[in-house]
Amino acid sequence: MKTNLRSWNPLFLILWVFFCAVTATTARAQENVAIAGDIHLKGLLGDKLKIEMMLELGHEKPFFANTSKECMDVSGQYFYRTQVLPIRLQGRLCPSNGTFFLVVKDQGTETERFEGKWDTKAKKMSGTWTLKKTGKTMPFALTATEAGLSGATLQGYYAFLKDQLTQEPHAEGARIDDAQWSPTTGATITNFEPNWGGDIGLFTPTRLDFSTRYNSTARSSDYNETYQLLPSTSGIYVAYYSDSYTYEKSYEGEEETEGASHCGYLFTVYKLKDQGFEDVTDKVVPSDVKTSMEASGGDNLNCDGYLISDGLRLPGADKLFWDGTKYAR
Repeated sequence: MKTNLRSWNPLFLILWVFFCAVTATTARAQENVAIAGDIHLKGLLGDKLKIEMMLELGHEKPFFANTSKECMDVSGQYFYRTQVLPIRLQGRLCPSNGTFFLVVKDQGTETERFEGKWDTKAKKMSGTWTLKKTGKTMPFALTATEAGLSGATLQGYYAFLKDQLTQEPHAEGARIDDAQWSPTTGATITNFEPNWGGDIGLFTPTRLDFSTRYNSTARSSDYNETYQLLPSTSGIYVAYYSDSYTYEKSYEGEEETEGASHCGYLFTVYKLKDQGFEDVTDKVVPSDVKTSMEASGGDNLNCDGYLISDGLRLPGADKLFWDGTKYAR
């Protein structure tokens, strides 16, 4: 039977509308929304050294939208493009006067320092780098990887994330309900849910790093996954890199003994097409480069790789560099 709202008691109708509004508000409050509050920058150290930097602030605001009067802790890593190896950073960011410092430490001793100003409008960070041992200094200038990108490019990237992560890529992976980008609210992911354990590690407008973990009496597994928007003027490309480590437990009675270790990695490149996203790995990666691998052995297994916007280092130390259309050595 079709309901006729005109025949409802006005008081009942008011109460019904109020109930619907409260229910919708409660549902929205229960949503776990992750905001792209971290930042990925690239630029120059000195006149020639290309570097990239990824900083995690841990606040639920876009990075350059922070206006706190208090200084905030920040951590992350930076990479020399030619090496594609992470160098850990930690420091403080002060939105009230737009200043920051970041230091590299070796066994608690400061070895390097980045110090300078950040420009919220241009989405830039610049200043002076100092090598503490010698006192050598060089200027640096870094720009956020999303600066200058069109809204269509960012929307295409988030459509890809939504397409990939509303599914479950593997049995111990994670899924989301939604991924969005808008020019007013920035980038968000709704209800990131690992099947067992894990969390988002870095979330910038152009990059998503997350981990998932599984542990039982029989085995434990750790997965690290990255989705990186690649710079290009010939289309929208996204690189996906994951590595995993699995330990199969062994017991004598109730005592855990030495088990078997396994690790592996997977690297894939996608391009946005009219009808969706095409796996173009075979077209844009040199044919002799292994894009997936599984290995078994002892505790010294290494399946760690590193992906930045302009470069890739695979576990076998194979280094590739992105030229806007393909990876090359």
